[in-house]
Amino acid sequence: MVILASRLAELSVNICAMWDINKYWAYFFGFFWGDGCFKSGQSYGTPNIRIVREDAEEVFPVISQILSFEYKDVVLKGRRIQGGAFFKHNKNLCKLLVENDFIFKSEVSPTKILGIIPETVKRYFWMGYIDADGCFTKNHSNRGGKFSISGAFNQDWTELESLLKTLGIEKFYVSRKQSEKGNSSAIEVSYGPNIKKLGNYLYPNGYEFGLKRKYQKYLSIADSLKKISSEWKGVSFHQGEGKWRAKVGTKHLGWFKSEDEARQARAKFLSDISDGKIHP
Repeated sequence: MVILASRLAELSVNICAMWDINKYWAYFFGFFWGDGCFKSGQSYGTPNIRIVREDAEEVFPVISQILSFEYKDVVLKGRRIQGGAFFKHNKNLCKLLVENDFIFKSEVSPTKILGIIPETVKRYFWMGYIDADGCFTKNHSNRGGKFSISGAFNQDWTELESLLKTLGIEKFYVSRKQSEKGNSSAIEVSYGPNIKKLGNYLYPNGYEFGLKRKYQKYLSIADSLKKISSEWKGVSFHQGEGKWRAKVGTKHLGWFKSEDEARQARAKFLSDISDGKIHP
């Protein structure tokens, strides 16, 4: 087992050196994991990405930093014009994608490809994947919102679940739906501060490249939380009262002048419950 682990580590280093996996490569891998395909469904067919032309104008310049491709406008009846990037005559790229499970990406988790992406640029994989299949949605109340990412019904979400937990996001939902229109699954995060944790990971320096509309939608959610929510669960700002409040479940613990006072009150209440001093 030690020898195998050593060999895999050596292989990852060699692949990184061969392909110089930088942030643009990481983004490409993430976006292809979401929206890429192989022509005619062949295992070693031409890799390609087809997306609406407006998105192509932002995504394809990023990919052009590392790969050459043939661009075509794709016109389908009753649908918006799509931009297509076809990566022809690139057997090495095709081999790399196939060996790292891209032909099975509608079912497996991206464990293999994440294993060869340097930790320093791994967040760009997730940025690309979310640009492809993720969605930030603002609430109609103008407060907060939700994040979701969709996939096939049998999609293995292990790596994304692991990322969310690493970021301190324990509360998320995995759903699987079957209907006449098709089968699908999704992961959803609806607690505002948790969405900010994800956004802070994806966009620590603000917008860099990719789909700007997704960054802006995330930002609109994050900005709406500045005065109404807290990084601490159960603590929020009430605009009507002009004060912070603390809650445990549906139990209101009072109004406070500062966020920290509300946090301490909630912590004390939970501690008293644990010590048996009070009953919930």
